[in-house]
Amino acid sequence: MKTVWFKGARDDQSKADRKSQIVSAAKALEILTGILEEKIKEKESERNLPKCYELAGFAYFQADASGYIRALREVQSIIDLQGKD
Repeated sequence: MKTVWFKGARDDQSKADRKSQIVSAAKALEILTGILEEKIKEKESERNLPKCYELAGFAYFQADASGYIRALREVQSIIDLQGKD
């Protein structure tokens, strides 16, 4: 579990309470991971469409898509309860 989950928890009891809350939401986080993965796949497909290469702002479109995907991957990383920092 990422340490970011415990930011603001001042003592061991607060950390234990927070961990309990997060673990109890594990199934919802697993579902959210799947939703985010679908969003990533959609954006990757969209950015590779031939019509996108013809856009006047192609570079900006690609940069935006990359940032969007990077943000979703960061969220996936945080909600992966098996992952470590």
